[in-house]
Amino acid sequence: MKPFQMLLRKALVCLALIPATSQAITLSVNPVTQTVDPGTPVQVDLVIAGLGNHTAPSLGAFDLDLSFNAGVLAFTGLTFGGALGDELAGEAFVSFSTGAGTVNLFEVSLLEPSATGCIFCLAPYLEDLQTDSFVLATLDFTALGIGTSALGISINALSDGYGDALTADTQTGRVTVAAAATVPAPSTLLLMMAGLLGFCYRSRIAA
Repeated sequence: MKPFQMLLRKALVCLALIPATSQAITLSVNPVTQTVDPGTPVQVDLVIAGLGNHTAPSLGAFDLDLSFNAGVLAFTGLTFGGALGDELAGEAFVSFSTGAGTVNLFEVSLLEPSATGCIFCLAPYLEDLQTDSFVLATLDFTALGIGTSALGISINALSDGYGDALTADTQTGRVTVAAAATVPAPSTLLLMMAGLLGFCYRSRIAA
């Protein structure tokens, strides 16, 4: 892990020790449940809800783990949502890492939460970018063996635009990988009966 990333993580954990706000916030995956065929791509959004709608509290940083069944799903990549700033423009720092059945997502915004109290601050501000619900990241998987995988969320740290800790409820998702339904072929007996009926019908016409 890079020294700069380690420093950001330590700072975020320290901020998490500050008393949290009482805002009712939830973290969930969307869709909550889905059923797919083996070998097909699976995409889920990690969504936060219950923040301010272009007002405080905004989300300034998060460090989360998403768990899944590695025998059912294979992680293939992710895209951060951009509501904490544009990484390429130097407005946010993002990273992710993978383990056995786990994806860690880390993002910290370098933007000011709002123009209030800022003298030399420049837009955009977090409150301009964020509504009360938005996508933190979109994760991509491939369906492997038949089975069911829960998608669980664990919070390592979560803070608002001012560095104050946030608390949130988490909701588990589920992906079911099932074999494609097949149409059963007619039995041999039914084929014989159909052939016999056809023969009798032609015989009656000929008579």
